Amino acid sequence: MRAAIRHADRPWLATADLHVGGRQVVVLAEESTGREVVDLLQDRLRRQTDKAAHARHDGHRTEAPPWRGGGQQSA
Repeated sequence: MRAAIRHADRPWLATADLHVGGRQVVVLAEESTGREVVDLLQDRLRRQTDKAAHARHDGHRTEAPPWRGGGQQSA
């Protein structure tokens, strides 16, 4: 029931999936109007692409989460 209510509050959904300097950037936004979802997607996309670009320039790469093959610890 909560999912239906949430969907009614935020019926607009937008996603972006792109590669920046060899890194994949995936962004999702949900809002109540088309204009709001585009604004939110743009803000999140700018933040994530800037982060990916700076990580490449700094030579620093964040480690992939364990479910994507990174940070595997030996037991």
